[in-house]
Amino acid sequence: MRLLKRFGFEKTPEQFKEMQIRVTNERYGRRTEEQRQHKVEALKNWWANKTPEQKEKDMRGFMRVNYNRTSEHQAKLVASFKRSRANETPEHKAERIRKVSEGTKKAMASMPEEKKREIVNKREEALKRNGTFRSSMPEFIAGLLLKNKFTEINCQYKSKEYPYKCDFYIPEINTWIEYQGNPGHGKEPFDKTNSEHIKIVSKWKELANKREKELQRKSKYSQFIYVWTDLDVKKRKIAKENNLNYLEFFNMDQFLKWYKTQSGTLLLEYKSSIQ
Repeated sequence: MRLLKRFGFEKTPEQFKEMQIRVTNERYGRRTEEQRQHKVEALKNWWANKTPEQKEKDMRGFMRVNYNRTSEHQAKLVASFKRSRANETPEHKAERIRKVSEGTKKAMASMPEEKKREIVNKREEALKRNGTFRSSMPEFIAGLLLKNKFTEINCQYKSKEYPYKCDFYIPEINTWIEYQGNPGHGKEPFDKTNSEHIKIVSKWKELANKREKELQRKSKYSQFIYVWTDLDVKKRKIAKENNLNYLEFFNMDQFLKWYKTQSGTLLLEYKSSIQ
């Protein structure tokens, strides 16, 4: 902009921004999809041909630029990001999510199994360390109560006897506990002979088909159906086969009823209406 002023071109910041956008659109708008793909491949090859030392140096420089930002600059970037998201249409959002999902799947598909397991294990360790596993509020409360009563509680516990991530395992009483607080677990164990359960699954299927047509991706209702009718059923089966002391709670009333028999007195009182 200073260079333009030196040669007599006086433009406001808004006009200069409009000119930048127009030039960019004209430059890249003429490219065919094949040319764009060629550019992407060229950038990938450029990065792949760098030595590990060069890559590390470049990444350090990138991180230094980001960490040296002032709090005001960072706040402006966050505000700009929020504005762009707020003005995003549902179609654009669905397309953005679809592209990210496809990119992730493509990257994972070409990745060796050892690397996949390493990534998953690191993520799980970080979630355990930071206490940021996704859980419902009643499940969080149940965890606090258990920690007040028992000396050791293992969260998201996996073992040979139960090869799933169990919400809580209590070594003192050798008990596995699953708190089914998420709507996807239903309000009771799934029974394929129960007409009410079949109606719920049919309703979820309708909602899943509707949402997936709009979003062009799997919806939460498809996950609900899988968890309630398949995954949870398998968990109960393997717990029974291995004679585990396995407990399931679908609401806080059920959990508190069992908890009273273990502790005698409650350390905290919660409304029984918490679901």
